[in-house]
Amino acid sequence: MYKRRYSTTALKRKMLFGGIAILILAAILVGAFFLFRAVLGLEPQIYDESALPGAPDIKEGKNGYLLIQNPDVCTLSLCTKPVADESRQRVGIYLTNPADSPSAVRVEAYLVNFFVNDEGALDYSPGDKIGGTYFVKPGEHVVYMDLDRIIKASDLNGDQLPVLLKISARNEADGTSDGTFFIQGAFYLEESSAN
Repeated sequence: MYKRRYSTTALKRKMLFGGIAILILAAILVGAFFLFRAVLGLEPQIYDESALPGAPDIKEGKNGYLLIQNPDVCTLSLCTKPVADESRQRVGIYLTNPADSPSAVRVEAYLVNFFVNDEGALDYSPGDKIGGTYFVKPGEHVVYMDLDRIIKASDLNGDQLPVLLKISARNEADGTSDGTFFIQGAFYLEESSAN
């Protein structure tokens, strides 16, 4: 009976081509992963892409545009009584981060849950989140906050939609949180109601 012998040179050649094919396949898979990651936007968006340099052209006091200082968290300016635009799906928040701030800041809006507490007094807590900005770097501002839904007249309490505005600060040096706090606010549908 004839026994077939394999050439060690042919076997080495097959192993070499197999190894090269595996390396090429691995490189293609790694490249595809990074391509899909970039295309699908798997990198979380941190900073607001609509941010503009400097401070906005808005008069202090208009629509509740105030300087808010929380020494433990951050300093910023924003409208606490912003007015919705024609779409009723964004409000003119005018979030402004001072140039000398060590933190990036963002604002999120929550509906207000009113309830009677254990002492029998009317109290409130944050309800569903209805919108927000991304972080705004020091020395920048954003004009609008996008909302997750349209503000309807039936949402209003009188001429306003009471909200709690959550302020968050992110340390620019190391990316950690500098803290959060809430302030009261309200959204309006018409300019004359907010002043």
